[in-house]
Amino acid sequence: MGSAGKTAFIAILALGAITGIVMYYLFEAFSMPTPGIINNSVDRSELTEIPSKEGSSNIMDEDTATETTTATEGSGGGGGGANATAGAPAATTTSAAAAAATLTIPMGASTPGNPAYEPASLTVKKGDAIDVVNKDSSPHTVTSGTGLEDPNAGKMFDTSIINAAASAQIATADLEAGEYDYHCSVHPFMTGKITVQ
Repeated sequence: MGSAGKTAFIAILALGAITGIVMYYLFEAFSMPTPGIINNSVDRSELTEIPSKEGSSNIMDEDTATETTTATEGSGGGGGGANATAGAPAATTTSAAAAAATLTIPMGASTPGNPAYEPASLTVKKGDAIDVVNKDSSPHTVTSGTGLEDPNAGKMFDTSIINAAASAQIATADLEAGEYDYHCSVHPFMTGKITVQ
């Protein structure tokens, strides 16, 4: 390798180092998630709240204390898995019921390894309403089924998107006694179980 080759090699190394440093700082400035801010996150850019029509959302409207929850009628009780009634029509409840239990989505739940739901297993009586409170900085759901790959996911109950600091409610009046697995459709690694007695 001649003198020109060595000079070109050193120039390429220097340009590569400069490019690497510039890209590192640009990535850090524009792509790294900031706690409490979702729009600059790598996997969720520019999220906007979807406006809902009366009776079409599962998210609790805290100002008017009305909400809609969805559950299927006459299921066989199995957590949205093989025992769930496939294609069963959804029943909708539009009046807010007094909650007998609270399911909390704690701060940091969107990070794998952190607690996803508190409590992870919740036992209620048939007909009890369950308040779901999102204390995390990310949107979440409580969706029946073992995960996104479950063909019956969301057929037993689904809160839809619960934004940060918001809440929703799950009705259990149409659920049969049994165990129901659930997950977050935004973060499928978040899972839990509701037992209806």
